[in-house]
Amino acid sequence: MKTLVSILLPVYNGERFLSEAILSVRNQTFKSWELLIINDGSTDSSAEIAMEFSNMDERVKVFEKEHSGVAKSLNFGLNKAAGELIARIDSDDLWFPEKLEYQVDLLKGNPDLFLMGTSVIMIDETGLSLAVQKGFNNRLPFSSKGIRRNLLKNNLFCHSSVMFRRDLISNIGMYHEGFKNSEDYEYWIRAAKKVSCEISGRVLVKYRVWSNAVSFKKREQQIYYSFRARLRGLFTLGCIPLNLFFLLKFIGNSIVYLLKKGVNHLKQL
Repeated sequence: MKTLVSILLPVYNGERFLSEAILSVRNQTFKSWELLIINDGSTDSSAEIAMEFSNMDERVKVFEKEHSGVAKSLNFGLNKAAGELIARIDSDDLWFPEKLEYQVDLLKGNPDLFLMGTSVIMIDETGLSLAVQKGFNNRLPFSSKGIRRNLLKNNLFCHSSVMFRRDLISNIGMYHEGFKNSEDYEYWIRAAKKVSCEISGRVLVKYRVWSNAVSFKKREQQIYYSFRARLRGLFTLGCIPLNLFFLLKFIGNSIVYLLKKGVNHLKQL
């Protein structure tokens, strides 16, 4: 039977939660998938963990490459993918069992829809729900129009929640390999301009917030590439005055963060 969904899972030293992420894929109610694990030069046991699952399930395929970052790993995976639909999961996130089935049904029923995301619940290192659940789309549904109007305010799409048609690549290309961070945000901005997108209010992903996550470890790098993504999108998404306001607000918030970090660093000296 032809594989319908190709799932991309790039991993770099993600041994701690990798097994849980893979199990959440294997537990999906929708079964016509392949999981492409792209080991991006990990130095921990990520490769061994991935191979254990590959030996148990032929749908799990492991690829090895030198460490080059998420964007290049994703493009590597896209070139290997056999499915008509592409999904993403990070090595520290989890899916609800019905996640793929829900999105496949929606995309099958709406041929004009190219990209969709879902809502998420945020969890900590132990898997417990966090008290504060603000982030991404804040569990609100968004249409294409709403996404275009609000995407420069913040990244509405959780990367582990998205599914898109392979044809999206023909419309907007692949991930921008010049982005060492926020490569997903830059991609959604390009997509929102060109194709129909939406985000569901249904919670289907557990997004892990913890001290070793990229958003914590490389916060300054994330600020830089997020600014670049916003700047690229400023004149492509319409609503120029509103988008300019969002960009200036982001710059202001970033400056405050960097100043606070500098002060805290000096206090520790």
